[in-house]
Amino acid sequence: MAERNGPESIAGEMRALVTQTERLIRSEFTLAAVRGKEALASGSRRAVLLVASATLSLGGLAYLFHAIYSALSIRLDHWAAALVTAGISFAAAGLLASVALRRSDDRASSPTNSRMAVR
Repeated sequence: MAERNGPESIAGEMRALVTQTERLIRSEFTLAAVRGKEALASGSRRAVLLVASATLSLGGLAYLFHAIYSALSIRLDHWAAALVTAGISFAAAGLLASVALRRSDDRASSPTNSRMAVR
């Protein structure tokens, strides 16, 4: 670039600098928007697959409890078989809830998580 002296050359250089900075900021915003859309699309696909998986798992669990009920109703009255099946269901739910609460308490008090949050 040829050297020019005077206020016109400084003003021209400042104008060019402002224009380049403006282009850079606009391109960074565009890139951030594209990356955000990609991350959102990927996350929504995962969420849909997890919901579908959970729905199918609940269906399978319902059939499992029906099989338990059917097997128990051979030896017991139907009301007793239903009561035992419900008890098994509530016991399993309680066990899973206690495991989930224990894990969340372990993670909350873990020193590695607090170190990661500081970084």
